Formats: sequence, C-alpha cells, structure tokens
Amino acid sequence: MLNPARTTTASSVKRLAPSSSTSSRAACRMRSRVRWAPCWRPGCASALLWAVDGGGNFVFARGGMVVLQKSLSHIQSRRYSRSHTTVRQDFFGTQGAAMSQILERYRLIAMISPLLLLAACSHAPHSADPPRLDVPAHFSNEEGGEGILDKSSRRTLPVDWWTAYGDPHLNALVRAALERNTELTIARARVDEASAATRRARASLLPSLSAGTQATRGRDYSENVAIGNDGRATLSASWEADLSGRLSQAAEGARLDAVAAEQAWVATRWQVAFETVSAAVQQRQASELEALAAARLASAERLVLLMQRKFEAGQATGFDIERTRAGVVALRVEQEQLRRARGEATHALDVLVGQTPGAPAASPTLASLAVPDWTPTRIPADLLSERPDVRAAEAKFAAETARWNAAEGERFPRLVLDLSGGRQRVESVGTRITGNIFSLGAGVSLPIFDGGAIRAGIETGEARSRAAHAEFERTLLSALQDVENAYLGWHTQHAALEHQAEGVAVAERQLDRSRRLFEAGQVDATVVAEAEAGVLSAQASLIRTRAETAMQWGVLAKALSGSPV
Repeated sequence: MLNPARTTTASSVKRLAPSSSTSSRAACRMRSRVRWAPCWRPGCASALLWAVDGGGNFVFARGGMVVLQKSLSHIQSRRYSRSHTTVRQDFFGTQGAAMSQILERYRLIAMISPLLLLAACSHAPHSADPPRLDVPAHFSNEEGGEGILDKSSRRTLPVDWWTAYGDPHLNALVRAALERNTELTIARARVDEASAATRRARASLLPSLSAGTQATRGRDYSENVAIGNDGRATLSASWEADLSGRLSQAAEGARLDAVAAEQAWVATRWQVAFETVSAAVQQRQASELEALAAARLASAERLVLLMQRKFEAGQATGFDIERTRAGVVALRVEQEQLRRARGEATHALDVLVGQTPGAPAASPTLASLAVPDWTPTRIPADLLSERPDVRAAEAKFAAETARWNAAEGERFPRLVLDLSGGRQRVESVGTRITGNIFSLGAGVSLPIFDGGAIRAGIETGEARSRAAHAEFERTLLSALQDVENAYLGWHTQHAALEHQAEGVAVAERQLDRSRRLFEAGQVDATVVAEAEAGVLSAQASLIRTRAETAMQWGVLAKALSGSPV
C-alpha cells in the first residue's frame, strides 16, 4: 500500500521562504522538520525517514514513499537562497552542507537502485513440465490386416485432406463452410479477444503517461480577507518495476491463452471440415437409399401379389402372405425414415455453409464420391507435437502455471516510480508567482497481513495448474486413442467394403440363376422376386458400407491432421 507523498504547496513555500533577517527562526523550523517519526497506518511498515530543504529541492520519505519535489521556491529572490545557505551551514556546518547537497542529489538513486536490480532477477519458481508418456514409434493399428492395404499405398496426409475424395462439389461445400461457418467466426473472435487481453497485460510492464489540469479559487479568513487563485497543468508518468516477475508472468499467461485460442480455432476448422464432409456423405447416402427403397418396395409389393396367387392356387399358406406383407410395411417405414434422414442431413449441411436451412440444393450421388484407397501415415511423436487440440492443451497448462507464478509474486515488495512535471501559477493579495513544478517519487509496499488472500491465490493457481496438467495428459492419451481407433476403423471398414461388394455380386449371381430356372420352368415367380429383393437389400447394405467407409477415412484424416501454424 503506497502512502500519499508529502508535497510542497505554494503556501508552504511562502511560509518556508525566510528573509535574511529571520534566518535563525528558519533554522529552528528546519530542525523541527528533520526527524524520525514512525508511521502507524494499517498496512504500512515504513516510517518518515528524512526531510531536508535544499536550495528549493525538498526530499521526503514517508510511509514507504520517497518524493523529490522541485517547489516554487526557485523563483524566490536570491535573498532566500543566501539565507537558506546560511541555514544549512548553521545546521550542518560548512563541509556538512556540501556533503548533504551531494547526498541529496543522489540519495533517491541510491535508494531505488537495489530495487531496480531486483527487477532484473525476477524468476518463475514453477515450470510447466509436460507429462511423461511412453510414446510408441508407430501406431499399432497402422499396418492393418494382411491383404487389405500394402505399404506402397501409404502417403502423407495433405492439409486439405477432403480433396482426396476427388469430388468438386464436396470441395466447394468445404470451402464455403470454412468461409461462412458461425463456429469459426466465434473461434476467430475468441482469438482476437485473447490477443487484446495479451496486449493489455503487456501494457502493465510499460510506463503510463497522463496529463491533467487543475484550477482553484479560495478565500482566507484567518487574518485578513484575501482571495487566492491557483492553476496548474501537469504531465505525469508512472511505472511499476517487476521485482518478482508478477507482471511478466501475468503477461505470459495472457500470451499463452492467445496461443491456446489460436490452436482451438485451427481445431475448429478441422472439425467444421469433417462435419461438412460427414453431412454431405449422409445426405448422399440417404438420397440413394431412399431411391433404392422405392425399388425395393415395388419388388416387395409384386412378391405379395405373387404370393396371393399361390395361396389361391393352394401352393402357399396364409403365413407366407403375412410374411411378405410385413416386409412391405417395414420397407415403407424405412422409406419414411430415409426421407427424414436426408432432410436432416441437408439442413445440417445448410447450417454448416452458412445458409438458411431448407434451401434447395443439388445432391450428387454417392458413387461420385471416390473413397481413397490409400492410408495416410504419421509418426506418433510428430502428431502429438502438431495436433491443434494437443497444442491448445499444452498452452493452457503453461498459462495456468504462469498465473501460478504470478500469484507467487504477490508475496514480494512492489516498487512504483512516479514522475510528474508542469507549470503552476499562483495569485494572492496582489502577488503573482509563476514557475515550473517537478516531482520524482518511488514507492515501495510490502504485504504483511491480508487475511490469507495471497496464500489462497497461490493455492488456487497451484490447483488450476494441476488440473491443466491432467487435462493436457488426458488430451495426449485421447489423441493417441483417436488415431488408433481411426486406423482400426479404417482398415476394418475398408475390408467390410470389399466383403459387401462381394456379397452384392453373390446376390446378383443368385438372381441370374433363379431367372434361368424360372424360364426352364423349374421354379415359380416368387423365387425370382425373392432373389430380386435380396439383390436390392445387398445393394442397400453396400451403399451404407460405402458411406461409412468414406466417413471413416474422414475420421482418420481428422485424427491425423496437424496444425499449420
């Protein structure tokens, strides 16, 4: 807590300005002013150290505040200066007066120089050490099963990984989403907010400069009625020396928050790109399944008619008719569900690209979306150092540690340097005095008792740092888990796609054989209808598998995406 500095006003200058005939009374007053006096104000552990009048330069130190003020006395007559010299010689002696002038000139520098040296020795007691993890040399599921993808099919993942699908319409959708998505706008605003907070925190390390004016008019009834005017214009500067590193650590925490916000914005870009690809794939899947469901429904209805004829001919039972009718009902329900899924995917895609939901849009087929047949590869150590979510978690941990260090700095003294100067004009009883004013002050405060607030702040910083460290470690483990799951899902889904394509081929061969048997008269039409329904069902499963494979490649690409910054 900085105590207010003792200053010298125009009235005090007038009282302290003795004539040559009253030098003894001035010396007496000076003796009464040079003394030791403790300061008993709460929170103040300093005292009034000394106060010496020296040729218009008044130096005071009270309550931890050292003030050197150039008063208006320099515009007084030379008679005051000569009488002042007499007072100094009478009080200190001739040699003592000369020595005191030298001490007064450099006393302030000598007092604040050790504190300024302490500012250069500020340190951070706590460091942000990353978690210790046994990072593997390669991902265990990167190779996949034998015969699925060989080593020659591996490439480095491009930054714009969605272009690997080879679909111009999809590329345009992703570009539109990255330009107009509201989530990215919010993330960008948070980056700007964090950058502004960083500049504000860094500003505390620099001096502050302000200007002001003051005008007063007063009346004195003590002896004779008099009216006085006082006006001044000042320019003030203030700077707090960062003795304990409190200010620099707070600025470092703000800077790391900006780094975390920037990496969060990069992670949001990858997320928006993945969600756009996923919504486009789901839209195309629902559109193709809805069209295929209409063909399956028509085939099921034909099968019901054929079964009805066989029942009338005594070749089928009522159970066979109800079974085929149940299949028709299930297909109608599925058709409505696919219609809803297509609408929801379309609306989600509209929101992602910044459009009003429900706007008509073209929906290309899923077949135009080429599923990549190669596997992207990454080294785990490089991935953990480049993934944006990992970088953001690391920056948050370092930021909380820096704020913990800043809380530790609250236990140390604070040094504030104040510098002000200007011009003052005083008018009283026909006397006009105009002159320059100048003051240089250094205030030091040391906390003694605050009810445990500083200790609570330090413990809060420690707890937040430990929580951020655990969050950082969890993010690292989750990143490794995401990649392992993505590799596993990509290889198994790619294998499932091959098996499903083989299942469609088997169903088509079965349909062709049933048709030849029907033409030869060996089977009836219901066998052919059932074979047709089997082909349509296998094709629907193939559409789903192809869509899931395309999205799984996007999951792998998103998990392996690094930060370009």
